[in-house]
Amino acid sequence: DFYNLDDPKDKHEICKDITAFANNSGGYLLIGCGTDKLETSRIEYVKNAEGISDFPNMDRVHSTLSNYIYPNSMDALVGFEQIVAENGNIF
Repeated sequence: DFYNLDDPKDKHEICKDITAFANNSGGYLLIGCGTDKLETSRIEYVKNAEGISDFPNMDRVHSTLSNYIYPNSMDALVGFEQIVAENGNIF
């Protein structure tokens, strides 16, 4: 499931995840994929890819990032792309 932007913990989590990309060389945040990591590593890997049935409101996501991340340069750093799987689920 996607981050629940009504939950302060999830707001913190998405901002933390996006900031990690901004502070490194970028990357992809896969929505709708379950992840796991080995006990000996900090790197996560995809363990399942079920997708989500309802894609989140991207205006609300941008607003959350703009309100909680400083400096506010997310528009230049963050892009969103929907991928629809054959089963109709969205990533």
